Amino acid sequence: MIDHEPHAGHDSLGEGHGARRRGWVVLGLAALALLIYLVTNHWLHVLDALPYVAVIAMIAMHLGHGHGGHGRHDKRAGGEDGG
Repeated sequence: MIDHEPHAGHDSLGEGHGARRRGWVVLGLAALALLIYLVTNHWLHVLDALPYVAVIAMIAMHLGHGHGGHGRHDKRAGGEDGG
């Protein structure tokens, strides 16, 4: 007889990880296909949008990483406390 019940040593956690990864791969391939479509069929529109994309990318990088904040450099080196 074939046993269809899960064994004690196996869990279903690994299956969810594979499905999640597959989803990211599909999403990445779809984004790549969209990029190729835009570049090949709408090149002038892509060129028109590049300055806006650059500005949005700079804003996003500053929000995500920033410059370390104002005055943080002084605190690491001892700052105004002298210590």
